Order: sequence, then C-alpha cells, then structure tokens
Amino acid sequence: MHLPHLSYAYSVRKLKSQFSRYLTIFLVGLGTNYLFTDAAQACSCLFQEESGFLHGGRLPSNARGVVLILSEDRFLELTSGQENASLRSLAPDLFAISNHEKNEEIKAVIEEFHPKPERNAQIQGQSHFFRIGPAGGFQKGVKYSIKFRNANERSRHWLYPNQVEVTIDENEAHADKAEFWIDKQDFARVRMLSFPQSGSCSRGSYMFVQNVRYQMSDAFRPYLDSMVYFTQKSSLFAEADVAPPGEKDFFPHSYRSNNCSQIRYGSSESVSSKDIVYAHCSALSEHGPTIYLRGYVGLLEADDVLHETPVKEIQFKNTANEACYGVEYLRQSIAKERRELITDITEELASKPLRDGDAQQFIPILFNLSDHDDPAIRQYSVLALSSMLRQLKTVESQQIREVSRLLLVQIKQKQRPTNVILGSALKSFVSYVLEDPHTGKLAGRMNAEFAGWMGKELLSIIASSEHEYLAQNEYIIQTLKILAGHSKELTSSLISYVNLHPERDFLKLIIELAPQDKRVFQILLKKNNSGIYGIETLLENMTLDQRTDTAILFDVAESPVSGKIRGTAISLLIQRNISSPRMLNLLLENMGRMEALTALRAMGVKAKPAVPVFLSFFKTKLDVSKYNLLVDILKDIHADSSDLKDGYLIASQSDDKEVVELASKALAELKSKTK
Repeated sequence: MHLPHLSYAYSVRKLKSQFSRYLTIFLVGLGTNYLFTDAAQACSCLFQEESGFLHGGRLPSNARGVVLILSEDRFLELTSGQENASLRSLAPDLFAISNHEKNEEIKAVIEEFHPKPERNAQIQGQSHFFRIGPAGGFQKGVKYSIKFRNANERSRHWLYPNQVEVTIDENEAHADKAEFWIDKQDFARVRMLSFPQSGSCSRGSYMFVQNVRYQMSDAFRPYLDSMVYFTQKSSLFAEADVAPPGEKDFFPHSYRSNNCSQIRYGSSESVSSKDIVYAHCSALSEHGPTIYLRGYVGLLEADDVLHETPVKEIQFKNTANEACYGVEYLRQSIAKERRELITDITEELASKPLRDGDAQQFIPILFNLSDHDDPAIRQYSVLALSSMLRQLKTVESQQIREVSRLLLVQIKQKQRPTNVILGSALKSFVSYVLEDPHTGKLAGRMNAEFAGWMGKELLSIIASSEHEYLAQNEYIIQTLKILAGHSKELTSSLISYVNLHPERDFLKLIIELAPQDKRVFQILLKKNNSGIYGIETLLENMTLDQRTDTAILFDVAESPVSGKIRGTAISLLIQRNISSPRMLNLLLENMGRMEALTALRAMGVKAKPAVPVFLSFFKTKLDVSKYNLLVDILKDIHADSSDLKDGYLIASQSDDKEVVELASKALAELKSKTK
C-alpha cells in the first residue's frame, strides 16, 4: 500500500526517481541583483532516490518496526519475481535484524501501511512504506541493527540509509493520549531568505521570518527526531474582517531554499521538528498578515495516524528591533545599511500608490536618499518623490522645484532605457503641477516661471551631444509641449532650438505650438522639396482673417517645394492680393497648376485683375478639356466680352484642330450677340 505525503517537492522527487537512480539537472541561471553578480550562473542538482530507512535512534517499547520507504521502481525491482503483481510483497530474507546483546540474527516481519486518510485526506503519494521489525516484536532495553542484505551497490544513491540502529526504551508512547502543538521560537526577524527560481538555483529576498517548532507531551519528547511533521498554512490579512480559516483555507507549507533542496519525508530544511514561516515586507502596508498554521504529527514506527495540531496564529508586526512594514521599514533598512533592501523599498514606493496621509512621512527620507552614492537608490528615490507629491493635496512650491531639479539630474545622468521611465515620470509630474484643474499646485506668474525654467533646463540637456537621443523620447516631447503651453518665452526658445536642430518630432512640436509664427515657416522652408513636414498642413489651415505675413506665402510659392505645396500657397496669395505685380507674375509662372485655377474660379468677379495674365495661358498647348476649363473660368470671373474675344482668338491659332473649331464657333456666337 502507499503512504501519502504532503510535500510538492516530494512528489517532484518521486517522479524523477522513476526515470533513473539519480538525476542531475543543470539549470542555467541569470545573475540577479540579490544573490548573483555574474552574468550567468549554472546550477547542478543531484537528486537522490527516495528509498531507505527513515529514522533510527530511540523508539518507545510499543514501536512496531522501523519505517522503510521504497520508491515505486525499487519496490517493483525487489518483487519482480512474484507472479501476482497485485499481491506483491517484500521477502523477509531481504533484511537482516540482529540483537546486540545476544549477537544473533532474528527473522524479519514486514508490515506495509499508510496513515489513516480520514485524518489527512489531502495527503496522497506513490511511494511504498513498510515497518520492518523482529519476529515477536521489540524487547525493552535492547539495541537492534536492521539492514538490507547486499544493498551497498543499489543503495549508493538513496536519500535514506540502508541500515539503522535503534534502542528500545522501557516506556510506551501512545499518540492518542498525547498533545501536539506548534509554538513560536524567539522573535520574528527580517532577514534574507533564499527561494527557488527558474533560471538559477535560488534568488534571495528580504522577508519577515518567524521560526516555529512542534511541541508535544513529555512521553514523546525523546522521539522528537523520529517523528514526521507536515505543516499547513492559511494567510489572512489582519485588516480584513473575516472569520477564522476553515478547512478549505489551508494549504501545504514547506520552505525550500533552492532548486536543489531535497527535503526528507516529514521534515523541513531546518530539522525535523522545526520550520519557518515568512511574510513579504512592504513599506506600503501598515502591518503584516496574520498567518494561521496547523500541523499533522505522527510517530509512524508505532502508529498509523497523523495527529492534527490546534491552529496557531502568527501575527507579523513591527517590533522595537525589527520593522517590516510602513515608514519604519525604510528607516531601519537605512540604519542597518541594507542597500539591496533600500533599493527594493524605493522601487516599490515609486511604482505603487501609498495610503492617504502616508506620503508626508516618506518625503523627507526620500529627499535624503536622492543624493545617495548608489545610482539605483538615487533614481528610485526621485521617482518615488515625484509620485508621492502627486498624491498630496497641498505641496510647497520649493518642493516642486526641488523634485523637478532632481528629475532633470537623473535624466542627465541616465542612458536610453532608464530615460524612458524617467521621461514618463517627468511628464506626469509636470502635468500634475501645471495642468490638473483639481490638483495643480502653481498658478499665474509662478506657472509661467516654473514652465520657462524647467523647459530651458530640459532643452540644455537635450542640446548636449551625449543626450541627443532625448529628442526622440516621446515623453520628453510631451513634457516640452505642456511647459510651452504655459510659457511664451519657452516656445520662442524651442523655435530657436529647432532652427539649429530640425529633428522631425521637434518640427511637429513647433508646428503645433506656433502655426502662425513666421519663423516656423522659414525653418520648414529650409528643408528640401517634398521632405518638408507640416508646411502643407499649415497652409491648408490658413484662413483669410489670419494675419499671416503674405511674404511667407511668396517664400513658399517661389521656393523649390513640391507642386502641391506651391499650388496651395499660390491659391492663398490669389485670394489675398491678386492685383500685385509680384502676384501676377507668380500666377503667370504657375498658371498650369490646378490649385491656382481653382482659386481663380472660386473668387469670381474679384479675380478680374488677373485676367490679363490668365489670357496668356491660352497660348500654351491646349487640348479640348483644357480649353473648356479656361473658358469656364473666364466666364466664372465675369470677364468682359473683349477678354473672351481675346481668349477665343488666341485659341483659334492652336495646333489642335478640335480646339480651333470650338474657338471659331465661340467667336461667331460672340459676334452675333454683340451686334
């Protein structure tokens, strides 16, 4: 039969034992900032087969045998010659039992067993468990040796020994008459614990750790190390208004320090009767969780039953010597110079919101950490400060200016990946200070002064050669946009900067900030041909009531830009001042552009001053469609009959016979109307 078990680690080991006597696993691990400093670490684990005698030492006089564990593979090997597989059993001659006093060998009696499932139904497993004892039972006061015969070779890779010695006491120990309970050992302490981690043997993390130990009635104390212990845990947060944990709330608990841990059955990594429970420390929490423990205890050499302990409550709270929660957790970590822990705490503070009212406690400490000699601590402290100030209802302008300065210092010191985080934090902080209608902390003149100061500082960082990449940081661009919205002086500085550094994102920014500024057009015109970004949008969005300098439009129309952009500029010029000599000359040069023709047609009678120039277009090579278009435009702008006549006369000289025919017919009709 099978003895069930509680441990996840145990079931993993059992599964591995079915493949081979032992298994070596190589886990290639990446270095972390906790335990490893190298770029990569290798983890090699030797897992031993879960077979052998579980305990030796002292036993009570009512012991029925020593406990033997056999893996499934080992059991099948030892019983392979038996015909009926369902009735397989171990042969007594596999074992040698001797009485030390009489120096004689005794026949072995074998009993397969498992704990009563109704007392511990969640325990299940596949290994085979036996009691091996002398025929006639153990005698009081006698020492026995029990071993596998010829087991040296096969047992070389067993987790448990292939032979044990036991001494039988005069007293009996009956579990049904005893008491078992879990008790705390010493005070909870904050210390580094190692945990298994994929990619490396283990990873260290600071935890609030409480040592616990199983206690029992006096009759069982001599057999403390021969008993099995299975711990279960249920966590309930102290602030939650909940009832004590029920049966379904408990789950197996077994601390493992690394991927190579192979814990003995019914034991822990410490010793058999000891274990540890732990809670994650957090500066964001006011206090830690309340953890409930219960255990199952048994002396399997004498009893099949695992006995349940009462539930033990473990409360994790800050003490005078150890803190794991709230602002005291950070203060104590600084006092003890735990750099890794300070980094973890400040990172947590930077990434998650605090409870109301807690930020004011952390802000002075974080200001002190902002010039720490550790770069990571400096960065996370500044990020935490910017986050916390946004949570406050009232903030001093001096604090705003100082946090802004610290953010700029961090941006200046960091490289590309980190500046994405810092840029996002800066944008959020500036938005909070200047734009949030409910929480904005500056107003009027102070707004403009702050925006101008920070914007110029940020521009000076971007302008330095080692930080040119910041011009492509979307958060930096968004921050400058917010700042410029509160400072005309900064907008002017941005235009001057873009004049020297016409990066695409900055061009977009100044187009959005100052679409009517003459300097913006001039900067855009410096770009070559169709590469101009945004000028077309600016031109299309212009209206007649905007007081944009007409000279800008002439600059655009007369520059070597794309045809569509030139056409848009000419169209706007036609609407503004069609009768100027410069405009008429420009129109003559660009009469073939559809934008110009459409603009003339739309102006109607106002476009009459352009007719003399317009008529010259009839001298170009015309087809029927172009001829008809020109005639329609002349009519739309209410040209005089003499102007129409001139157009028809010019067209009648065309090389296109169809155009000549149409023009001649139009002339005849015009003459008949004027008679």
